Amino acid sequence: MATAAKESKVTVHYIGTLEDGAVFDSSHDREPLTFVLGAGEVISGFDDAIMGMEEGENRKVTLSPEEAYGLRLEELVIEADMSDLPDGVDVGAALQADVEGRPVIFTVMNIEDGKAVLDGNHPLAGKPLTFQLELVKVD
Repeated sequence: MATAAKESKVTVHYIGTLEDGAVFDSSHDREPLTFVLGAGEVISGFDDAIMGMEEGENRKVTLSPEEAYGLRLEELVIEADMSDLPDGVDVGAALQADVEGRPVIFTVMNIEDGKAVLDGNHPLAGKPLTFQLELVKVD
C-alpha cells in the first residue's frame, strides 16, 4: 500500500466537525478532496494529519486553532462608515480589502446608525476542528 509523504498527490474523504459535533464541511456529498501534501493547498494541520497515512486508512484528528484557521484577532474586527462601502451592502455580505498588502475578506456583522461592523477573521478562526479522514488514494 502507498503511504502519503511530502509532495504526494493525495485524495481524501473527510468530515469536519466543531466541538459541539456540528458538521461544518464534508466531502461525502461530493467528490473527495485531491491535493499535494506540503504544497500549502490546505490548512497546515490537515496536511500534517494526512502525512504518513496509508491508502485506505481512516484517522480522526482534532486540530488546535493554530493548526487550522488561526486565533481570532480582534484587530480584524473594525467599524466602517456605510458611506465608505459599496451601495446595497447588508449584514452577511463579504467584502475584500487589502490589509498590510494582502487581501482579506471581511464579513459585515452588523449595521447600525450608518456604521458597519466588519470582521476579517475566517469564520472558523479560534475554533478547534475535528476531522474524520479517509485516505482514498496516494499518487
